[in-house]
Amino acid sequence: MEEEKSENSADNDTQDARLGRVERLEQSLYSRRSETVERAHRRLGAYRKDIQGEWEHEKKESDVTPLAYKPRPQGKFAARTFLLLSFAFFLVAAGISAYLFLIGQNIISSDNIDIAISGPTTVDGGEEASLQITLTNNNTTDLLLADLIVEYPPGTRSAVDVTRELPRVRETVGTIRSGESIQKSTRAILFGEEGSAQSIRVTLEYTVIGSNATLHKEKIYNVFLGSSPAGLTVHTIKKANSGQEMQLDVVVSSNASVVTEDVLLIADYPFGFSFVSAQPRPTFGTNVWRVGDLPPEGKQKFKIIGTIAGQDGDERIFRFATGIQPDANERTIETPLMTSIQSVYIERPFIGVDFLVEDKKADEHIVLSGKTLRADVAWVNNLQTAIDNVEIEVRIKGDALDKNSVMSQRGFFRSVDNVLRWDSQTVDVLRSITPGETGNVSFGFSTLQKSSAIMMALRNPELIFEVTVRGQRVSESNVPEKLESTATTRVIINTDVTIAPRLTRLSGPFINTGPIPPQADKESTYTVTWSLTNTTNELSGGQVIATLPSFVRFMNIVEPTTESVSFHEIGGLVIWNVGTLKAGIGGIAAPREVSFQVVFTPSVTQIGNGVDIMGVAEFTGKDRFTGADVRSSARALTTRFSTEPTFKMRDGIVVP
Repeated sequence: MEEEKSENSADNDTQDARLGRVERLEQSLYSRRSETVERAHRRLGAYRKDIQGEWEHEKKESDVTPLAYKPRPQGKFAARTFLLLSFAFFLVAAGISAYLFLIGQNIISSDNIDIAISGPTTVDGGEEASLQITLTNNNTTDLLLADLIVEYPPGTRSAVDVTRELPRVRETVGTIRSGESIQKSTRAILFGEEGSAQSIRVTLEYTVIGSNATLHKEKIYNVFLGSSPAGLTVHTIKKANSGQEMQLDVVVSSNASVVTEDVLLIADYPFGFSFVSAQPRPTFGTNVWRVGDLPPEGKQKFKIIGTIAGQDGDERIFRFATGIQPDANERTIETPLMTSIQSVYIERPFIGVDFLVEDKKADEHIVLSGKTLRADVAWVNNLQTAIDNVEIEVRIKGDALDKNSVMSQRGFFRSVDNVLRWDSQTVDVLRSITPGETGNVSFGFSTLQKSSAIMMALRNPELIFEVTVRGQRVSESNVPEKLESTATTRVIINTDVTIAPRLTRLSGPFINTGPIPPQADKESTYTVTWSLTNTTNELSGGQVIATLPSFVRFMNIVEPTTESVSFHEIGGLVIWNVGTLKAGIGGIAAPREVSFQVVFTPSVTQIGNGVDIMGVAEFTGKDRFTGADVRSSARALTTRFSTEPTFKMRDGIVVP
């Protein structure tokens, strides 16, 4: 045991020797051994160092001994190293040069491919343009599977078949050897706006040995159009009075030597212009015409009529454009050919004129047939001088006028051409109108009754009132100058719809059952028929609505079955969705009718009385010509009806 203890002690001493002072101290602090190590305390003593009192002026060379000394290389060795490094650099440079010379010459670059295009820089629209294309391969290797692609601007046509569009051409070239030049040619007919630049894209696609990638080189060639293949001229007045009717004459002509196909004319009207008519009529809306195919030197004329409105000094700009329409959208232009801009200046009229109907100034008035109306022509002198010998004329156009109704105290109505006229012989003030003076003349008229044969035959009836005021003034050169102002107003006539409901027992499409007269607490069936008539204009969105009381039940039997009649239990509404109602229904054609069956179960509280078994029927719809809402209503239906000759009034009174 003592030997083991001594051995362990020896091992510990060996291990402690390996540890530093700090580690041994830390180990002793946390050690479980109870023995205490006593350490001797050292006393600090005085330390003395002799320091020389003066500088040492002389030091022997032998006293300075460097810590390490390495002799520098001799000059011959440095020169040898430099020569070796230079020779190595030379070998590397020579190797790189040889690689670039022997191998690098086979690298393909699109910069070494030249595309030369020769052709006209300016060509007239609709004329043939021919291009010569030279492809040169300046690379040291061949170009394989080469294709030449020529992409033309929109609207380009084939020179072989002008009816065929030519968006692009692809031609197989094949192999272009190193240093070889190949020439190709292409032809096409260009269309576009005069002075526009037409860009033609030429692309060479190719591959090279050892690669599947398709490479390309492209070049853009611009051709300017000297003249458009389609000419466009617009003629109209330069100045117009506000409210004046004006005319625009448009001519589309061909400048090309081949047929120009699918030509479209589009007008862009300014604010304040109201389209009235055009000849020929627009293909779409009021401003798009399909001109079609224009042969060489072909020409087509268009006449547009409308009214212009604005303030004094306003400029109104009309824009017209011709071009080739695409297949996808026939109302637009894909390739512009020609544009034209026309300006019209608004000036205050010498004589201001307003036409009023029922004391209302408007370009359009909506009235009912057979209605008597009052019209006024109001005028004002806008000049700084007097206007003499003034004449006022109102021309009435339209078949809906009741000529016998036209009346004017101071004017004369010429019924042969429907013209009302006032002058200085009938109105003294018209002899001379002073600057700023105002006045008016009036007359009365009415439209035809809806029951008249003429009105029943008319469709979309209207009256056009064309007002013209003429006069004279003396100009600064003492020369009489004629003045004229105009105004136009439309009076459009609303259609007249009538709904006629009837209740039947013995007639109609259904067999009715139950006691007659109706008996309390017992069911009796009746047939309800709604009949519609419509005079002059077609209606849309037509609908008839009526209400059934709680003691009447809807049987859901309708005739004809093609009509849409529905019943809504909440509220007891019966709704007939009429939809479109043709003009002339009930006049030159049979009325439009629908019938359905109802069940009436009277109460004892209704004994001795006739009973309303359906409320007021009301029709609503929209006049497609005037745009106005149309309404019509009819009386409620009662059991005391007189629509059947064999049915007595007492048969409608509830009995016990």
